[in-house]
Amino acid sequence: MAKSLQQQFADWVARQPAEREYDYGDICGCAFHEFLVDAGFPVETVGGDNWKNQSGVLHRLPEALATALVKKPWTFGGLADRLVA
Repeated sequence: MAKSLQQQFADWVARQPAEREYDYGDICGCAFHEFLVDAGFPVETVGGDNWKNQSGVLHRLPEALATALVKKPWTFGGLADRLVA
């Protein structure tokens, strides 16, 4: 069975340096945007609990994922811990 987008993201986050920071407020540079680009998704922006693809279609993030992204510290190690909690 294929992994969910949330599990793919958690796996990707776990491979990032734990001390590396991300900017939650940067719609084109937040952790989830970086993941989508690396994974080959046609992402335009990420904001709040949605991401928009290059065709303008909005995709809603699971609540647990959106909550994990917004909480501090904005480091990949902190995010990895929140994603498995």
